[in-house]
Amino acid sequence: MNSKKYHYIYKITRFDGAYYIGLHSTNDLNDGYFGSGTRIRRSVKCHGRDAHTLLILEFYPTRESLVLREGEIVNQALLDDPLCMNILPGGTDNLNRSAIVNAQRGRFVSEET
Repeated sequence: MNSKKYHYIYKITRFDGAYYIGLHSTNDLNDGYFGSGTRIRRSVKCHGRDAHTLLILEFYPTRESLVLREGEIVNQALLDDPLCMNILPGGTDNLNRSAIVNAQRGRFVSEET
């Protein structure tokens, strides 16, 4: 995914102060991306997109540097904040996250899947 032009950390904040911090890589800063975490998707579905604001916090030159930075930001202290909608610490790319989430839910899939 290093072929993407932009790599950034973003924060989505709901009207009541609840927030989600994530990363995104894209060639188009206006691609409509609005988070992919379970809680933020549910929040948008429940309250509507207009009840949330997205702010790009930081840009990085590569996907790898972006993932490392997310790991520094989305840490256990952040997850312990009751307003935080993140479920897992940052610093792993999407394939690793899926495996972690599935394992936490008691679902195990093969390497091939």
